[in-house]
Amino acid sequence: PVLALGAGTSLIVDVISDRTVYRLGQDVFFKGIVRRIETNGLQNPGANKPVQITITDPEGKEVQATSLRTGPFGDFDGHFKIANEAKTGSYTITTSMDEGTITSTASIEVMQYRKPEYEVTVEPTKPVTIAGERLQVKVNAKYFFGGPVKNAKVHFSAYTFPNDQIRSELKEAPSYYKFFSNRPRPM
Repeated sequence: PVLALGAGTSLIVDVISDRTVYRLGQDVFFKGIVRRIETNGLQNPGANKPVQITITDPEGKEVQATSLRTGPFGDFDGHFKIANEAKTGSYTITTSMDEGTITSTASIEVMQYRKPEYEVTVEPTKPVTIAGERLQVKVNAKYFFGGPVKNAKVHFSAYTFPNDQIRSELKEAPSYYKFFSNRPRPM
């Protein structure tokens, strides 16, 4: 994000983390880069510039605050550990610099994660099905240790549209598809 300083000077502060999704108890590593916007382009602001870092949990409570300094390339890096008993949800890494009121944020997600216990495969009985024909598939579910999943209930949905745009205009997609779509959806 571009952050205005006043007096015609601006900084860009960009922060990234090593992943976007973490589990409780994991370490989060992040890196940032600061650039000064000048008339002749982006410039390295130099080494030893102070950067304050504040980490907040999903309720906006401060988890950690620290001060870092930029390196010779205008960069900085740090890490923090997500406590085992922490809350799940969206955490925010906020950076601020002393050169005016400069702030930038990055978000990470902390989720409960449970390794899948089984795999489901779906294979059509014919390689090609023409519109209007009945489609038959073979569904197989097996535990990762090798045994079959017995007496499991199966619920499924099938979509057969030539592209995502037409499909989403004909029928509202399931909520989990919205995560992958970059098109705005009506609320």
